[in-house]
Parts: sequence; structure tokens; C-alpha cells
Amino acid sequence: MIIIFVFFFFFYILLFFRFFWITLSVQPVTVINFDIAEKSFVTLKIFDNTGREVASPVDEFKPAGYYTVRFNASGFASGVYYYRLTSDKFCATKKLVIIK
Repeated sequence: MIIIFVFFFFFYILLFFRFFWITLSVQPVTVINFDIAEKSFVTLKIFDNTGREVASPVDEFKPAGYYTVRFNASGFASGVYYYRLTSDKFCATKKLVIIK
């Protein structure tokens, strides 16, 4: 009984950290990885802390596959930013912290 409880406790902790992952960047170039299950129109937009769109590194039709986007953040001030990946059937927003 105790083993089952411990398993579910650690499983819950893993789920918690999976959904609240923060990307930290001390380099001017940040790598954002994403996977698309089927071909669709994909946008990747970056927003500042006030919700203003500051960059859009991806805005095109892409076939299914794994992608890596190199985002150059050298022109941005230190702070908290958010990036949103949107496709035809999926939308996710993650936090990005830029430290200079």
C-alpha cells in the first residue's frame, strides 16, 4: 500500500513540473523544440510580460515532424517572456526567462 502511494506521489510531482517547465536562457540564442503530429499551419509567437507580441519566428505551413527553432534574444531586455505555439488542433503557452 505504501509503495502505491509513493508511486502516485512521484507521478503527481512529475506531472506538476512537466506543465510548469520554465526555459532559462543566459545565452543570446535560445532553442525552442516542438513536435507536430500532422501537417498544419504553425505559428510560434513570443510575447513580453504585458502581452505585447515582440517576435514571430515561425508563421508557416509545416509537415508532421520534430522541429528546432533558434531564437536570437540579443535585442531583448532581461525579463519574463512567453512563447505560444499554435497549430490547427493544438495551442500551448510556455514561459521563457531571459537573463543578461
